[in-house]
Amino acid sequence: MILPALLLPLLLGVVVATLIAAVVHLTSGRSARDLAVIWIRVQIGFWLAHLTAVVFGLQIYGVGDLQIVEGIAGALLVSAWQIVTQKRV
Repeated sequence: MILPALLLPLLLGVVVATLIAAVVHLTSGRSARDLAVIWIRVQIGFWLAHLTAVVFGLQIYGVGDLQIVEGIAGALLVSAWQIVTQKRV
């Protein structure tokens, strides 16, 4: 029964990163393409930060096996980068 143990943190991480992407899109996005790009980048940032925290043992606060604070920090970092580098036409 390892699947439920992996599925819940994965689902929580996707939901949290999706909420962050939605807020970024509401503040700076213009089209459905922008939403898709923001969502993909935020997901990558969230999961890379989570994996980095796991590899280096940086555990500020976790929900089960999910390092949520580090993941949110990574998603916010990528979101800030997205907003700053976004081309305005």
